[in-house]
Amino acid sequence: MRPSRRDVAGESPFLQRACDAAGVSRRVRVIVACVTGMAMIASVTGCGARSDVPALAPVAGRVLVDGKAIQGIAVTFLPDNTRSTTGPASVGVTDAAGAFTLTAPGNRPGAVIGHHKVTVACPFDPAGGSSPTGEAPSSGAIRCSIPANYTDPGTTPLAAEVAAGPAGTNDVTLDVTLGASRRQ
Repeated sequence: MRPSRRDVAGESPFLQRACDAAGVSRRVRVIVACVTGMAMIASVTGCGARSDVPALAPVAGRVLVDGKAIQGIAVTFLPDNTRSTTGPASVGVTDAAGAFTLTAPGNRPGAVIGHHKVTVACPFDPAGGSSPTGEAPSSGAIRCSIPANYTDPGTTPLAAEVAAGPAGTNDVTLDVTLGASRRQ
């Protein structure tokens, strides 16, 4: 059988005759061949979870400022690459009891397993009068007064180690004081 202009590489003679009889164009046959090839490659290489995404573990805790809970404090766990921990930062915001739960990019719960520098900060407030939700605060709103060293990863005294394990394994209390600071 002499190759015709309508032949597609790798196509069996039976499939060629069937496609010619059905009037399937060369263009359609090439598209089908490409899609089939991509599906075969995907099945061999896999398209599940990426292996370069670091493992996460659930993290929850409380922030106390001079022993008191304050709502709306932003908590950030930054992997400490000086201690061989790499990956994305995880963030959380305190509720009225000072409790927070961390979330990683992609809305995945938890933080990268390993050592972290921890920052805590007041919500961004360009006008000096917005609440953590961005709305005007009530007249009894508590002003946030976290010292600047807690907001900078280079100067924060707060650190935490995230261990692999189920929820409750990484329950952290972060104490922020106007004078000395410590992590429990």
